[in-house]
Amino acid sequence: MRKIKNPWAGDPDYLCYGCCPDNGIGLKMEFFEDGDEVVSLWNPSPHHIGEEGVVHGGVQSALIDEAAIWYVMVKLGTVGVTAELRVKYRKVLKMSGGEFAIRASFHNKRKNVYGIDVRIFDNSGVLCTDGRVTVFTVSPETAREGFGLPEKEAFFE
Repeated sequence: MRKIKNPWAGDPDYLCYGCCPDNGIGLKMEFFEDGDEVVSLWNPSPHHIGEEGVVHGGVQSALIDEAAIWYVMVKLGTVGVTAELRVKYRKVLKMSGGEFAIRASFHNKRKNVYGIDVRIFDNSGVLCTDGRVTVFTVSPETAREGFGLPEKEAFFE
């Protein structure tokens, strides 16, 4: 796996709930490129709890959404907004036990709308949650010029 650098880290105006390392209540997700997938290895904090010992379902949805958007930025070279998010909770995702793997991959494309599949595995490799994120994107040129998306090289050292 190859580490993906967060080009916005350190910007005082940047506080993304999903991926800002300095957001005290955020998810602080970090990403890696693994072949055709974008992967996050993530450990929950106590404020991510729902029922006792279980990662909150809304937090799981946020993990899926964030991973899909990073897939769009890194693998597709553009930015977008979530048009639809479908989540299926298959097994309880327990807070204990260590690092979870969140894996995002391409599903389909129709014009400038992409379907991204995201799966959350517990620390034993068991699929607990999966989702499909429909992302409405802009052209790569608009992403760079209008939204400040850096070139792909900026995501890697």
